[in-house]
Amino acid sequence: MKIWAGIILFLTSILLIACEADGIGMEVQPTEDKLSVVTDSFSLSATSELITNRYSESDKLFLGNYSDPIYGTAKLDFLAEFRYLNADFPTTAKAKSIQVVLYYKTFFGDSTAVQEATVYQLNNPLVFEENYTCDINLEEFCDKSEILGKKVYVAYDPTIPDSIQEEEDFCNKVNIDLPFSMAEKLISDRSITQSQTNFLNFIKGVYITNEYTGQVVLDVDSVNLELSYDYVPDASKPDSTVTDVRVYPLNKETTGVLRISDIKAPEVKSDSLLYLSSYIGMVPKVEVPIDRIREKLGFQSGGIISINNVSLILEEALCADSSLTELDMPPYLILIRESDIDKFFTQSLYPADGINTVLGVYERKIRAYRFNNIADYLHSIIYEAAEESEVNPFYILPVTGATDIEGTDAVVRHQFRPSGVRLRSPKNSNSNMRLSVTYTKL
Repeated sequence: MKIWAGIILFLTSILLIACEADGIGMEVQPTEDKLSVVTDSFSLSATSELITNRYSESDKLFLGNYSDPIYGTAKLDFLAEFRYLNADFPTTAKAKSIQVVLYYKTFFGDSTAVQEATVYQLNNPLVFEENYTCDINLEEFCDKSEILGKKVYVAYDPTIPDSIQEEEDFCNKVNIDLPFSMAEKLISDRSITQSQTNFLNFIKGVYITNEYTGQVVLDVDSVNLELSYDYVPDASKPDSTVTDVRVYPLNKETTGVLRISDIKAPEVKSDSLLYLSSYIGMVPKVEVPIDRIREKLGFQSGGIISINNVSLILEEALCADSSLTELDMPPYLILIRESDIDKFFTQSLYPADGINTVLGVYERKIRAYRFNNIADYLHSIIYEAAEESEVNPFYILPVTGATDIEGTDAVVRHQFRPSGVRLRSPKNSNSNMRLSVTYTKL
């Protein structure tokens, strides 16, 4: 992702550097038209807040349970529907099996923890046009009255040689057998695969969850309904049986919804820390002192010329109990207004048309997230004379994404894979969170 550097104003003639109470000023002659470049810091207010209604669209689905002594506990599972394939079966086709297959390359947690995946039939189909959130009401879609299949598994299969698992195209999988009668019906009833509507009448969708509470989460890359069958390609050779597989995928033309439940938020022991936990949805909520900035910079008197650079640095807090967690830090964060969150994540593009978001990247050298490209946004807010209550609050959210082929736009989504970090809050006595503003004034 492309990170824009802050705009630095080079003055053609620097004659004097003067120290001021609020920052550093550089004066430019002539004195009757004197300019000053000043840097001021502004205190923010911030708290840790649990957000459960995050937009659920993700590049991956997740299955499992995870509990961390610092960042909390949650259960992750999902609802999914499959896409029909309009293709005839050979006249000699005979069903062998039908399975829901979960494919995953990575997982997080205990590789040996015994898990049991359960597949339930949905009572009501998902709506493709709907933007579902992670706190989806399961009872609206599944009453858990019809179990289609179960499978006991471990995330790491020791029966597969490491040499195979280390191959680039290798993918772990969990195969869950469904009733054999479904396979027979899918082959015998040609109308089922003639339309998506007919296919959803055959199987409205599935809810896949874990019944055990082991410490492991699968990063599910894809989910398929797979029908295996035998057929005889040459009637003159009745013993020449061939096995084939029809795949009905969860893809971009169907709906998958990540569900997060059984959340136990971490105990925030000090107001000097801000907690960010990707999988449970605890994130910093920030208030920016717009009125104070407007007053200090002199916008009301008309003396301000431009805001040159605005920087926000969120420092990682190293605590005595940091060794208790195994979670990685999220590499990317965004600063976004609460009022823009829904619109931003439903279109999932960065930069987003008409929505101001600021990307923060973790820098190991300073052990902090740096948000640099805020100047234009803050400048527009102040010039528009927006009320402080109309601008605030902001949220700092962990995100994941990838650039498009041209490398200009990125698809950005919530990060749900377990990760966490504690940040120094505005009340931290060692090094508090502040907004640094560099501006030019008369």
